[in-house]
Amino acid sequence: MWRDRQFVLLGPHTGELLAHGLLTPEQVHQLPHALDALYARRATDLLLLTDAFAIPEALLDVPAAFPDFIDRYTALAPTAGGHP
Repeated sequence: MWRDRQFVLLGPHTGELLAHGLLTPEQVHQLPHALDALYARRATDLLLLTDAFAIPEALLDVPAAFPDFIDRYTALAPTAGGHP
């Protein structure tokens, strides 16, 4: 798990790491795909942690907690000039 955390922390620093030759351009280009794979592997852990903390459903019922969060957010947000 520690290696995964280090991997996630690379994101904001890829430019500097690339400039100093610590990452290759190919590694920088692969980072988003690798992070997607990491998040997919950790998804079940997140559900387990959520259950362990016994967070009430009412607190989890927020637009960002659902796959269609953009639609939910748009429906809840006041519009100004046609933009949420």
